[in-house]
Amino acid sequence: MLIYDRNRKKLIPFLASELKGETGFSGSEPATFKEDVGDFPEASFELGLKLVANRPSQESRIALLVNDHQFQTFQEHLPKGAALAQLKQRYYREHPGLPESLRQLAEPYGPQDALLEPNHSKRSKDTLPSRTFFFSENSLQNRFKDHRRPSLINLPGFRYVRSPAYGPAPRLLFQLSTRADPLCLVDEREGCACSGIMLELLLILAERGTRHVILFIPYVCKYPVRSSIEAMMSSSLTPFANVIAAWGDQPDESGKVRFLTTTSYALRGAAGPVRTN
Repeated sequence: MLIYDRNRKKLIPFLASELKGETGFSGSEPATFKEDVGDFPEASFELGLKLVANRPSQESRIALLVNDHQFQTFQEHLPKGAALAQLKQRYYREHPGLPESLRQLAEPYGPQDALLEPNHSKRSKDTLPSRTFFFSENSLQNRFKDHRRPSLINLPGFRYVRSPAYGPAPRLLFQLSTRADPLCLVDEREGCACSGIMLELLLILAERGTRHVILFIPYVCKYPVRSSIEAMMSSSLTPFANVIAAWGDQPDESGKVRFLTTTSYALRGAAGPVRTN
Protein backbone atom coordinates (compact mmCIF):
# COMPACT_ATOMS: atom_id res chain seq x y z
CA MET A 1 0.00 0.00 0.00
CA LEU A 2 1.09 3.57 -0.67
CA ILE A 3 0.43 6.54 1.59
CA TYR A 4 0.74 10.30 1.06
CA ASP A 5 3.49 12.12 2.97
CA ARG A 6 2.38 15.76 3.30
CA ASN A 7 5.77 17.12 4.33
CA ARG A 8 7.50 15.83 1.21
CA LYS A 9 4.36 16.01 -0.96
CA LYS A 10 4.92 12.53 -2.32
CA LEU A 11 3.74 8.95 -1.98
CA ILE A 12 5.76 6.50 0.09
CA PRO A 13 5.40 2.76 0.79
CA PHE A 14 3.06 1.97 3.69
CA LEU A 15 5.45 -0.59 5.20
CA ALA A 16 5.71 -0.91 8.98
CA SER A 17 9.47 -1.39 8.68
CA GLU A 18 9.83 1.93 6.83
CA LEU A 19 7.35 4.18 8.65
CA LYS A 20 9.30 4.50 11.89
CA GLY A 21 10.03 8.14 12.63
CA GLU A 22 7.90 9.46 9.77
CA THR A 23 6.24 12.77 10.64
CA GLY A 24 4.53 13.77 7.39
CA PHE A 25 1.09 12.68 8.51
CA SER A 26 -1.71 14.32 10.43
CA GLY A 27 -3.46 12.87 13.45
CA SER A 28 -3.72 9.09 13.44
CA GLU A 29 -3.57 8.50 9.67
CA PRO A 30 -0.92 5.75 9.64
CA ALA A 31 -2.48 4.10 12.69
CA THR A 32 -5.82 3.93 10.86
CA PHE A 33 -4.58 1.10 8.67
CA LYS A 34 -1.32 0.04 10.29
CA GLU A 35 -3.08 -2.33 12.68
CA ASP A 36 -4.85 -4.00 9.75
CA VAL A 37 -1.78 -4.21 7.50
CA GLY A 38 0.88 -5.25 10.02
CA ASP A 39 3.87 -6.91 8.36
CA PHE A 40 1.73 -8.51 5.64
CA PRO A 41 3.75 -7.07 2.71
CA GLU A 42 7.06 -8.30 4.12
CA ALA A 43 5.71 -11.66 5.33
CA SER A 44 3.94 -12.53 2.06
CA PHE A 45 6.90 -11.42 -0.07
CA GLU A 46 9.34 -13.54 1.92
CA LEU A 47 7.08 -16.59 1.59
CA GLY A 48 6.96 -16.01 -2.15
CA LEU A 49 10.74 -15.82 -2.32
CA LYS A 50 11.06 -19.11 -0.45
CA LEU A 51 8.56 -20.83 -2.74
CA VAL A 52 10.42 -19.71 -5.87
CA ALA A 53 13.78 -20.70 -4.38
CA ASN A 54 12.45 -24.20 -3.64
CA ARG A 55 11.36 -24.71 -7.27
CA PRO A 56 14.62 -24.18 -9.20
CA SER A 57 13.54 -26.39 -12.11
CA GLN A 58 10.25 -24.52 -12.58
CA GLU A 59 9.64 -21.13 -14.16
CA SER A 60 8.07 -19.49 -11.11
CA ARG A 61 7.62 -15.76 -10.67
CA ILE A 62 6.38 -13.37 -7.98
CA ALA A 63 3.77 -10.77 -9.00
CA LEU A 64 3.83 -7.69 -6.77
CA LEU A 65 0.51 -5.85 -6.47
CA VAL A 66 0.58 -2.27 -5.16
CA ASN A 67 -2.53 -0.83 -3.52
CA ASP A 68 -2.20 2.72 -4.82
CA HIS A 69 -5.75 3.92 -4.16
CA GLN A 70 -6.75 2.88 -0.61
CA PHE A 71 -5.00 5.84 1.01
CA GLN A 72 -7.60 8.07 -0.65
CA THR A 73 -10.27 6.60 1.65
CA PHE A 74 -8.61 7.52 4.95
CA GLN A 75 -6.36 10.51 4.16
CA GLU A 76 -7.92 13.94 3.91
CA HIS A 77 -6.88 17.03 1.94
CA LEU A 78 -5.13 15.09 -0.80
CA PRO A 79 -4.29 16.47 -4.24
CA LYS A 80 -7.16 15.83 -6.64
CA GLY A 81 -7.60 14.80 -10.25
CA ALA A 82 -4.58 15.26 -12.50
CA ALA A 83 -2.36 16.26 -9.56
CA LEU A 84 -3.09 12.97 -7.79
CA ALA A 85 -2.49 11.02 -11.00
CA GLN A 86 0.87 12.75 -11.37
CA LEU A 87 1.78 11.78 -7.80
CA LYS A 88 1.23 8.12 -8.66
CA GLN A 89 3.15 8.36 -11.91
CA ARG A 90 6.02 10.06 -10.11
CA TYR A 91 6.21 7.38 -7.44
CA TYR A 92 6.64 4.52 -9.90
CA ARG A 93 9.20 6.42 -11.96
CA GLU A 94 11.27 7.66 -9.04
CA HIS A 95 11.18 4.26 -7.30
CA PRO A 96 11.58 1.64 -10.05
CA GLY A 97 13.13 -0.86 -7.65
CA LEU A 98 11.87 -2.57 -4.53
CA PRO A 99 11.34 -0.59 -1.32
CA GLU A 100 14.35 -0.97 0.93
CA SER A 101 12.81 -3.44 3.38
CA LEU A 102 11.68 -5.73 0.53
CA ARG A 103 15.04 -5.38 -1.20
CA GLN A 104 16.78 -6.58 1.95
CA LEU A 105 14.48 -9.61 2.11
CA ALA A 106 15.21 -10.45 -1.54
CA GLU A 107 18.98 -9.98 -1.30
CA PRO A 108 19.83 -13.48 0.04
CA TYR A 109 17.90 -15.04 -2.85
CA GLY A 110 20.08 -13.50 -5.56
CA PRO A 111 19.06 -11.40 -8.60
CA GLN A 112 15.54 -10.02 -8.94
CA ASP A 113 14.71 -12.37 -11.83
CA ALA A 114 12.16 -14.03 -9.54
CA LEU A 115 9.89 -11.00 -10.05
CA LEU A 116 7.33 -10.90 -12.84
CA GLU A 117 7.70 -7.68 -14.84
CA PRO A 118 4.37 -6.44 -16.29
CA ASN A 119 6.18 -4.40 -18.94
CA HIS A 120 4.57 -2.78 -21.94
CA SER A 121 6.72 -1.02 -24.53
CA LYS A 122 3.89 1.29 -25.70
CA ARG A 123 2.93 2.48 -22.23
CA SER A 124 4.10 6.03 -21.55
CA LYS A 125 1.30 8.12 -20.00
CA ASP A 126 -0.13 5.37 -17.81
CA THR A 127 0.31 5.19 -14.05
CA LEU A 128 3.14 2.71 -14.61
CA PRO A 129 6.28 3.27 -16.70
CA SER A 130 7.16 0.96 -19.60
CA ARG A 131 9.38 -1.17 -17.37
CA THR A 132 8.36 -1.99 -13.82
CA PHE A 133 8.30 -4.69 -11.15
CA PHE A 134 4.81 -3.68 -10.02
CA PHE A 135 1.17 -4.21 -10.87
CA SER A 136 -0.84 -1.08 -9.99
CA GLU A 137 -4.35 -1.57 -8.59
CA ASN A 138 -5.26 1.83 -10.03
CA SER A 139 -4.21 0.72 -13.52
CA LEU A 140 -5.93 -2.65 -13.17
CA GLN A 141 -9.15 -0.96 -12.07
CA ASN A 142 -9.14 1.38 -15.09
CA ARG A 143 -8.31 -1.44 -17.47
CA PHE A 144 -11.11 -3.59 -16.08
CA LYS A 145 -13.72 -0.83 -16.36
CA ASP A 146 -12.70 0.51 -19.75
CA HIS A 147 -11.61 -2.58 -21.66
CA ARG A 148 -12.50 -5.83 -19.92
CA ARG A 149 -16.03 -5.18 -18.68
CA PRO A 150 -17.69 -4.89 -22.13
CA SER A 151 -16.38 -8.31 -23.19
CA LEU A 152 -17.38 -10.01 -19.94
CA ILE A 153 -21.00 -8.90 -20.16
CA ASN A 154 -21.55 -11.30 -23.07
CA LEU A 155 -20.18 -14.37 -21.26
CA PRO A 156 -22.31 -16.89 -19.30
CA GLY A 157 -22.66 -15.98 -15.64
CA PHE A 158 -21.91 -12.25 -16.10
CA ARG A 159 -24.62 -9.59 -16.26
CA TYR A 160 -24.82 -5.83 -16.03
CA VAL A 161 -27.64 -4.78 -13.72
CA ARG A 162 -29.39 -1.42 -13.53
CA SER A 163 -31.90 -2.05 -10.77
CA PRO A 164 -32.70 -0.31 -7.46
CA ALA A 165 -32.61 -3.75 -5.86
CA TYR A 166 -28.82 -3.72 -6.22
CA GLY A 167 -28.26 -0.18 -5.06
CA PRO A 168 -28.23 3.22 -6.79
CA ALA A 169 -25.38 2.45 -9.23
CA PRO A 170 -25.30 -0.04 -12.12
CA ARG A 171 -23.25 -3.12 -11.30
CA LEU A 172 -21.45 -5.90 -13.12
CA LEU A 173 -22.41 -9.14 -11.39
CA PHE A 174 -21.25 -12.72 -11.73
CA GLN A 175 -23.34 -15.66 -10.60
CA LEU A 176 -22.45 -19.34 -10.53
CA SER A 177 -25.26 -21.79 -11.23
CA THR A 178 -24.54 -23.33 -7.84
CA ARG A 179 -24.85 -20.04 -5.90
CA ALA A 180 -27.97 -18.18 -4.91
CA ASP A 181 -26.22 -14.85 -4.37
CA PRO A 182 -24.42 -12.99 -7.20
CA LEU A 183 -20.86 -11.74 -6.85
CA CYS A 184 -20.32 -8.03 -7.42
CA LEU A 185 -17.29 -7.26 -9.60
CA VAL A 186 -17.64 -3.54 -10.24
CA ASP A 187 -20.14 -0.71 -9.97
CA GLU A 188 -20.10 2.89 -11.16
CA ARG A 189 -19.28 4.13 -7.67
CA GLU A 190 -16.40 1.67 -7.23
CA GLY A 191 -18.18 -0.16 -4.42
CA CYS A 192 -16.95 -3.50 -5.72
CA ALA A 193 -13.67 -2.28 -7.18
CA CYS A 194 -11.46 -4.79 -5.30
CA SER A 195 -13.20 -7.73 -6.97
CA GLY A 196 -12.77 -6.26 -10.43
CA ILE A 197 -9.12 -5.41 -9.77
CA MET A 198 -8.31 -8.96 -8.70
CA LEU A 199 -10.19 -10.50 -11.63
CA GLU A 200 -8.26 -8.27 -14.04
CA LEU A 201 -4.96 -9.33 -12.49
CA LEU A 202 -5.88 -13.02 -12.74
CA LEU A 203 -6.95 -12.62 -16.37
CA ILE A 204 -3.66 -10.90 -17.25
CA LEU A 205 -1.67 -13.69 -15.59
CA ALA A 206 -3.69 -16.31 -17.48
CA GLU A 207 -3.09 -14.50 -20.76
CA ARG A 208 0.64 -14.68 -20.07
CA GLY A 209 0.40 -18.47 -19.89
CA THR A 210 0.23 -18.89 -16.11
CA ARG A 211 -1.37 -22.20 -15.11
CA HIS A 212 -0.85 -22.42 -11.34
CA VAL A 213 -1.27 -19.54 -8.89
CA ILE A 214 -0.67 -19.11 -5.17
CA LEU A 215 -2.20 -15.93 -3.77
CA PHE A 216 -1.31 -14.36 -0.42
CA ILE A 217 -4.30 -12.27 0.64
CA PRO A 218 -4.81 -9.88 3.61
CA TYR A 219 -7.72 -10.85 5.82
CA VAL A 220 -9.58 -7.62 5.00
CA CYS A 221 -9.63 -8.60 1.29
CA LYS A 222 -10.81 -12.19 1.65
CA TYR A 223 -14.37 -11.87 0.39
CA PRO A 224 -13.82 -9.73 -2.72
CA VAL A 225 -10.83 -11.86 -3.71
CA ARG A 226 -12.79 -15.06 -3.21
CA SER A 227 -15.48 -13.65 -5.52
CA SER A 228 -12.86 -12.90 -8.17
CA ILE A 229 -11.34 -16.37 -8.02
CA GLU A 230 -14.72 -18.03 -8.38
CA ALA A 231 -15.52 -15.88 -11.41
CA MET A 232 -12.11 -16.59 -12.92
CA MET A 233 -12.44 -20.33 -12.41
CA SER A 234 -15.89 -20.45 -13.98
CA SER A 235 -16.37 -22.40 -17.20
CA SER A 236 -17.02 -19.20 -19.19
CA LEU A 237 -13.40 -18.02 -18.82
CA THR A 238 -10.11 -19.75 -19.55
CA PRO A 239 -9.19 -20.80 -16.04
CA PHE A 240 -5.96 -21.77 -14.35
CA ALA A 241 -5.30 -25.42 -13.65
CA ASN A 242 -5.63 -24.52 -9.98
CA VAL A 243 -5.49 -21.60 -7.58
CA ILE A 244 -4.43 -21.71 -3.94
CA ALA A 245 -5.39 -18.74 -1.78
CA ALA A 246 -3.46 -18.35 1.48
CA TRP A 247 -5.47 -16.08 3.76
CA GLY A 248 -3.57 -13.86 6.16
CA ASP A 249 -4.81 -13.64 9.72
CA GLN A 250 -5.42 -10.33 11.45
CA PRO A 251 -2.04 -9.04 12.69
CA ASP A 252 -1.27 -9.84 16.32
CA GLU A 253 -0.32 -7.21 18.89
CA SER A 254 3.24 -7.05 17.55
CA GLY A 255 2.00 -6.64 13.97
CA LYS A 256 2.91 -10.15 12.83
CA VAL A 257 0.70 -11.84 10.22
CA ARG A 258 0.36 -15.61 9.85
CA PHE A 259 -1.12 -17.65 7.02
CA LEU A 260 -2.95 -20.50 8.72
CA THR A 261 -5.87 -21.00 6.32
CA THR A 262 -5.75 -21.89 2.63
CA THR A 263 -8.39 -22.57 0.01
CA SER A 264 -7.69 -24.58 -3.13
CA TYR A 265 -9.79 -24.00 -6.26
CA ALA A 266 -10.00 -26.34 -9.24
CA LEU A 267 -12.43 -26.39 -12.16
CA ARG A 268 -14.79 -29.34 -12.31
CA GLY A 269 -16.96 -29.07 -15.42
CA ALA A 270 -19.73 -26.58 -16.10
CA ALA A 271 -20.76 -26.41 -12.45
CA GLY A 272 -17.83 -24.12 -11.79
CA PRO A 273 -14.92 -24.28 -9.36
CA VAL A 274 -14.60 -26.83 -6.59
CA ARG A 275 -13.39 -25.21 -3.39
CA THR A 276 -11.40 -27.14 -0.80
CA ASN A 277 -10.37 -25.60 2.51
